[in-house]
Amino acid sequence: MQGDLLNLTSPYYPQQFPLFQDCTWNVSKPSDGVIKIEFKDLQAGLNYDELYIARQNATIVLDLDESIVSNDVLMYTGTQYPRVILVKESELRVVWDADYWTEGGRGFWMELSLESSNGKEFMSLK
Repeated sequence: MQGDLLNLTSPYYPQQFPLFQDCTWNVSKPSDGVIKIEFKDLQAGLNYDELYIARQNATIVLDLDESIVSNDVLMYTGTQYPRVILVKESELRVVWDADYWTEGGRGFWMELSLESSNGKEFMSLK
């Protein structure tokens, strides 16, 4: 695998995540390569706790009965998640929204890496 590897988790993973948590991470990369997001785990309250992956300028509406999900925003809840997502954009946001209706769970764990042709590129996580 080429590029740096970043582990991104919900607060206190793998212990129970705290309720009432809204966390945002901004991921950026150089112009070359793609961001590879490999899901390792997701355990969240179905339709109560959500993990969003969005283009940097996409609108994410939290804490409403119906969240806006479009081509710019991917949303995951419960325990179902894709194995791998490849993102070409140079910037994206990862948003974790833990509600107050559930007892919580482990939350999420994903690995982010940069797939690059020269192996010298890197990502920054803010």
